[in-house]
Amino acid sequence: LCLNDKFVALTGSNGIFFPNKPPAFHATCASYARFSAACQLAVLTLAHFDARSLAFLLVAETCWQLPPWPAASLFVSNHGVDESGAGVGGAEADRPTHSVYGPAWFDILCVAANYHTEHHDFPKVPLWRLPELRRLAGEDFYPPSPSWQEVLRGAFANRVTYERWERTAAAESSV
Repeated sequence: LCLNDKFVALTGSNGIFFPNKPPAFHATCASYARFSAACQLAVLTLAHFDARSLAFLLVAETCWQLPPWPAASLFVSNHGVDESGAGVGGAEADRPTHSVYGPAWFDILCVAANYHTEHHDFPKVPLWRLPELRRLAGEDFYPPSPSWQEVLRGAFANRVTYERWERTAAAESSV
């Protein structure tokens, strides 16, 4: 994927993975890829062209993208719903976003981005303060979540959709 990003940055198209997407999608991908490449070049320059800095970025990006990585449960659980309409892994169905709570090591691993519902409720609160926010609000406001293992198992065992978004868009267009 890192090599694909460089290809997209140079060619302006992500046609390898998404050949049927509209030009605006490819333009957005190219903008992101160029920004990412510029940031990587800046890190390399600041590190006096020590290749270990790029190796760190490569490992960090690769680990974040791997599905078995516990933090990957964030990507499949934040907004998705399973076939029954419940959140991925059995999270409550009445919430538009879901958080995935775990032990302290999981919060550190996810850089507190696993507090997704709290982030949407209070977007100006820094990520590192979200665990404290949840603690202060209590379980009545932020009920317990399925474990990250259940979320990953649910994401790969069931069809995950973004059905709520589709219903909302359809309802708004009919008004």
